[in-house]
Amino acid sequence: MLLNPSPNKSDSPALRAEDKTKHLHEYVRSNANKKIYRCVDPDCTHYQSRDYLEGKRARCHKCKEEMILTKLQLRNRVPVCLDCTRSHKGKRVKVVRGFLEGILEK
Repeated sequence: MLLNPSPNKSDSPALRAEDKTKHLHEYVRSNANKKIYRCVDPDCTHYQSRDYLEGKRARCHKCKEEMILTKLQLRNRVPVCLDCTRSHKGKRVKVVRGFLEGILEK
């Protein structure tokens, strides 16, 4: 005698968690604690201390490109890459990058 299989097992939360693909986190500082950052992906529950995030890969909040988090970026509520920042250092990086790209094209 064949038993009916249980309802769709892929709907169980444990199995869905295993199927998720890894992603780059896109961080925003927590409202409750200035030393904690959280991922803004709706399916992600990742929280991390600011001290641990320095030097880690993340996704820029504006351009969605990959970046390495620095202490300077982690001072902001929403960390962004040097291309998206309005700081003096970011402007210098853009000028140098444009200069180097011009040299490499020739």
